[in-house]
Amino acid sequence: MSVSAEGRLKQVASSPSGGEGPVSLILSPSHEFLYVANYAAGTVSSIRLNRADGTFASQAVDQSIKFDGSGPNQDRSVLPLGA
Repeated sequence: MSVSAEGRLKQVASSPSGGEGPVSLILSPSHEFLYVANYAAGTVSSIRLNRADGTFASQAVDQSIKFDGSGPNQDRSVLPLGA
């Protein structure tokens, strides 16, 4: 994303998230990885970034970890993780 002179966000690139239903993102302290939580897939994926400018290092997920189970609030959970 970039920010225009008017303060609006503009998408400048995209990358696969490594699973269905991406819901959360977190940037590693080193700015080398973007971590993505994929709700429907029940996965957390890491995507390598170029530290110099924050662009995607490639169009591939670096690593993906699959989880099984469900969230702590059964009334709020629509589907079990990974279903």
